[in-house]
Formats: sequence, structure tokens, C-alpha cells
Amino acid sequence: MSQGFYHCHVCGEFFKSPVPRAIGGLCPNCKQPPESSPEQNAAKAADEPFDDTSFQSAESFALTEEQIENARHHESHELKKKLKKQLRSRLILSACWASILIGAIAFFEITRDIAEEEVDERDKQAELEEVLAARKRMREQNYVRNVAPKAHRILAGYLNSRDQIKRTQLVMDSTRLAPIMVSYYDSHPAMSVKPKDLDLKYYRYVDIDGNSGIETRWSADGAEEFEAFFLDQEGELKLDWEALVKFNSRSWPLFATGKAGDEGEFRLYLRKHQYEGATENSDIVLDLYSPTLTGIGSIGGVEKVCRVSRDSEVGEKLVELIEDYNKGKAAFGSGLVKSDPINYMRARVKLRLVAEGNLMRIEMVDVLANHWKANSLPAGFGDDDGVLESKPLSVEDFEEGADSKMPNVEILQ
Repeated sequence: MSQGFYHCHVCGEFFKSPVPRAIGGLCPNCKQPPESSPEQNAAKAADEPFDDTSFQSAESFALTEEQIENARHHESHELKKKLKKQLRSRLILSACWASILIGAIAFFEITRDIAEEEVDERDKQAELEEVLAARKRMREQNYVRNVAPKAHRILAGYLNSRDQIKRTQLVMDSTRLAPIMVSYYDSHPAMSVKPKDLDLKYYRYVDIDGNSGIETRWSADGAEEFEAFFLDQEGELKLDWEALVKFNSRSWPLFATGKAGDEGEFRLYLRKHQYEGATENSDIVLDLYSPTLTGIGSIGGVEKVCRVSRDSEVGEKLVELIEDYNKGKAAFGSGLVKSDPINYMRARVKLRLVAEGNLMRIEMVDVLANHWKANSLPAGFGDDDGVLESKPLSVEDFEEGADSKMPNVEILQ
């Protein structure tokens, strides 16, 4: 006899029984007809004989082997789908992580390559700058070697000539300065030095707006040293006369004795005066000194005082002048300022006498330049090339090697 599976609707038992009907039509667990409650079954047993026609046979609850197989197949199919879905999700997640990891590695490699290229580029740029700086310095040294003897001849010729026309031909801006030089020597003695007594003590290459020049310091027969500046103009080396004599348009010692309204341009040392109660916004008070013609860093005996409003146009120039000085800047990179007294700043200024009651006050009308060189040259404020970072080209640069000798300054008899 074939067997079938049955399900009891009373107690929930799942049991196996011969087909076409279960034993007695009852559940082997609860002994009740699957479709009736125990009370109903008890009542039916007491009042009437068991009628198996009213009983829904177990066959109606039985699952065939085909149904069971289909159920197992369906369950297996669903399980496979679930496993495939989980596997697909894991593969996608793994692929995402792998992509992120590969991207991170690629980014790191690219970033490292770029950083290495930038370092290489900076190294190459630094090497190039070093080469260019070395070539520039070599050109400057060669220029000094060639120009120093010419500078000696020009200076010696100027100092020993009594012909004003010949003197004028040796200086910068000769057309403008010719009448000024005549007037100057009417009241100032000329310096006379034997050419063979001129001794070159210091020199430095200077570039001003593309024009090469050389600043120098000399002594004569053991006397005090003096400065001289030379600049190429239209292919010829010329002496800066205004810098040589530290030219002022009026006599500095006599200026304060003039009348109200008198004006003059002066090459002076400016020193910021420290006074009690001064703040960052206070007026700038300056001590004014005239440098001597000879003697490095020497100061004349006449001192004057000037007060300038910090917020004025002149005050702004003075602030810039002081800032440049504190940063170690000098116009055109001049090395001569290193011999100046500490906190004494070179400047060319325009001054005016102003009456205040019975007294005269000096008013600063303008700051014309932060140097003593020719009036025709730039003012030099904020000169980026003016920072004295490198050692001035001087005697030490020519001490060793056949190609590094002190310029051969020809001694004229």
C-alpha cells in the first residue's frame, strides 16, 4: 500500500499514513479528526455512530511525493537565488574596494611622481640660478678689471686739471653741471692729488637701469679716504661729480642763517631722533648732519633738527627710507653705506626755512633720493636689487689665481 503525508489541523502534527486514508481517519498524535475540535469529536461519539462520510479524509491533506519534490526544488531554487544575490553583492563590494585601493595607489604614485618632478625642477632651477649668478659675477669681475684703470685715469685727470672745460668733459651730465661747477669752485678749493699717490681701497660693480658702473673708495698719500662713482654713459665711463663733492645747492653751515622761504637741496645723513612719549603714529623727528668731503663716515659739526608729520607725503617717504634701511637695503646695492655710522641714513632732501616768531624752523619739503649719487639717477626707494646679501666685489675677490688678481691700475706720472 502506498504511503502519503498528512497534516493535522488540530494539533499541527505532520504524519505519514497509508493512502487512501489514515488509520481510523484520526491523527496518531491527538487521536482527533484533523478538521474537528476535541469537544465536537466527543459529542459526535456519544450521540451518533461514527460516520466516516462526514470526515474529510486524510487524502485531502496528503502531499504527494511529486509535490514534496517540487517544494524541495523550489526551496533549492530560492536558496540558489539568494546565494547568487549574496555572491553578486560581495563581488560588487569587493570590486568597489579594489577600485578604491587601485585609485589610491595610482593617486599616490602620480602625486609622488609630480612631487619628485617638482623637486627635480627646483633643483634644476637652483642649479641654473647658481650658474647664471656665477656668470654674472664673472662678467662683473671682468668689467671691474677693465674699468678700474680707466677710473683711475679719469679721477687723476680730473683732480689735477686746472682747465674747467677738460674737467667738464670727464663728468656725468656735463651740459647741466658745467655752470654749476664753475660757481662751485669759485668758493671751494679744488683737491689736488698726484696720480701716483692715488690708492684704490674698495670697488664694487653697480648696475643702474642697465648701465654698468663702479663705485670706489680711494686714499691719497695716506690722507683720509674719499668716495668716487663712475658710470657708463653712451659707451664712455664718466665721473659722478655731484657724488664726489657731495654737492649741495646752498652752504649747509650758513643755511639756517638765511631768511624765511629760502630753499636748498642737500646731501645729508638723517638720523631718527628718539624722544620721550613718541609712539608709532607720532611725528618723525630727524637730526640732520652734513658729511665731510673726505673721511669715511665722517660727520660735519653742524647739526639741525627737523620735524615731519608721519601722515604727510614727505612722512611716507621717510617711513619707506627707514624701512629700507632697517632691511639692509641700499640704493643700487651700494656697499659704501656699510662704512656709515649706525642709524645714519644717506638721503638727498629739499629743505625750506619757515619763520616762527623770531625763530627759523627747518621744514622738509621733499625726500628726493636715498643716496648721494647724481641728481639725474633714480631715487632708489624700495630697490629690490638693493639688499646687500652678497659680499661687495673688493680686494678679496682678486687675491687668488691668475684670473682673480686685483685690477692692474695704471700709475700715471
